[in-house]
Amino acid sequence: MELPVLEPHDDGCLMLKGVLSMQTVPALEKQARLMFDGKQGKMCIDLAAVQHADSSALALLLEWQRLARRLDIQVTYLNLPQQLMQIAQVSELQDILPIETA
Repeated sequence: MELPVLEPHDDGCLMLKGVLSMQTVPALEKQARLMFDGKQGKMCIDLAAVQHADSSALALLLEWQRLARRLDIQVTYLNLPQQLMQIAQVSELQDILPIETA
């Protein structure tokens, strides 16, 4: 199984790539803390390259939102995969998460 990665993208956003599942999400914790460290103001995380996401991905986005808030960073999530957006809607979290839709 391909582990997910979080890396800088040309447009200034962070690009999240790979499979987000219970097995793979824990690998992102250390990466994310390094990426958030030293950031200021606004940050966007693009999920267009996520191949699959389950409910653990939603928990991850909520945790990143809490981390960003503690660091006084305004985070925005872009291009959520359809299955993740559906989970957010069923969980009534679509209005809590800072999701930007096209």
